[in-house]
Amino acid sequence: MDNLSHDIIMAHVDADGKLLFADPALRRLHIQAGGSDGADLAIPALARIAQLTHKLGLPLSRMVRVADDGFDITLWVDSKLEDDIAILSILSWNEKPIEQLEAPKGDALMFNDLGEDILFLTDELNDIISFQTGKLNIEKFSGFLGKNVFDILDIDNDTNILMSQSFERKDAIENIIVNLHKFQQAYDFSAITRLNDQEKFLGYECYISPITNEFKSDISNISSAEDSPKTNSNVIYQGMMASQLAPAIRQPLGRIIANADTIGSKLNGPIRENYANYAKDIASAARHLVEIIDDLGDLEAIEKPDFNIAKDDLELQDIAMRLAGLLTLKANEKSIQIITPKEGEIVKAVGEFRRVLQIGLNILTNAIRYSPKGTNVTLTVGYEGDAAYLSVLDEGAGIDKQYQHKIFEKFERLGRTGDGGSGLGLYISHRLARAMGGNLSVESDVGKGACFKLVLPRESKAQ
Repeated sequence: MDNLSHDIIMAHVDADGKLLFADPALRRLHIQAGGSDGADLAIPALARIAQLTHKLGLPLSRMVRVADDGFDITLWVDSKLEDDIAILSILSWNEKPIEQLEAPKGDALMFNDLGEDILFLTDELNDIISFQTGKLNIEKFSGFLGKNVFDILDIDNDTNILMSQSFERKDAIENIIVNLHKFQQAYDFSAITRLNDQEKFLGYECYISPITNEFKSDISNISSAEDSPKTNSNVIYQGMMASQLAPAIRQPLGRIIANADTIGSKLNGPIRENYANYAKDIASAARHLVEIIDDLGDLEAIEKPDFNIAKDDLELQDIAMRLAGLLTLKANEKSIQIITPKEGEIVKAVGEFRRVLQIGLNILTNAIRYSPKGTNVTLTVGYEGDAAYLSVLDEGAGIDKQYQHKIFEKFERLGRTGDGGSGLGLYISHRLARAMGGNLSVESDVGKGACFKLVLPRESKAQ
């Protein structure tokens, strides 16, 4: 799967679901899905994120899959609410050709043929009243019309109880694995409530997406490998975290986060404040787990022998502004002000955009996390000889010089516990910086804050 986008792709969606603005790549996808300028966002997976952002009023991060003319597109989307507008930031856009499958026999149909999600709309009794299928003939699903959602799903008893309880409370449902009657594949099922202008419950929007068979295949391969006495367990599991295990773990975590956010925000009615705080703690812990999973995936990638880095032309002042925009809400929670470089301070460098943004997010997030309330975090860009740099300076407790070399070691946390960190972020960031021909370093004195500096090759004069 190739990364086809080095820039963050933005979209703005209002509370009614209308797409107010979209960068060209996303606008093209919206138009191809049947949308038009100023109309409702026509990409169901992104429309769902925008709706949840408006409903919860909280920042969200999701990996979603859409389709476009023979390609599966995997998007990593961050969203936040600003002035009653959902701001969607697509941090990565990865395309993969859809495999051509043989025509199914009889009623058997693989969802991969659809090329995108299926959307079912239900009434207040959870009976299906309409649906959209993408590129396939809708007659294949006409038999579902009028049936109750539970009548079209093949689910175990525990899942049935979970869904029944959620539907009874009119809660959102995120990432439950189900099967559909007559269809030979597992699917990812999510649902959000439909409300009218008077906040009356009208039913659900149910989204169903295919789940790849790759994970089942890899588990089968492991079982076969374990029969051999020569098998090395490290070899067996190499490559599984990022591509197979991580998505499987993210699905239940996504459900935990969505449901805990709903409870903590008291969207379904008032609850005791201590219970709301418990729910917020649960959501926060689940998000930390997602971050750890992401770190393990990155660790796996950078330690592969064939790991390589793209060489993009970068503008570090622009990256600094993007970093500040992505983390302003997090800083505001602690009354921390992010000070950005002056406008027009152009500093050009060479590196992989996505990885530079990843490093910047890591060191800026750490600066905010470990800084006292009401302080400043300063972003600076500039040149040093043949190199360009982006630095993050905080006003925290600082790091003793005798320990500074250790913070870039794997799993090193300098005694910090309970904050959800993995001890991998700085190690990965340091490795990525070196892979791009640069470096990540720290200068600090106890009690005087810390300055992390990312150095990258300067854009050559020939360019």
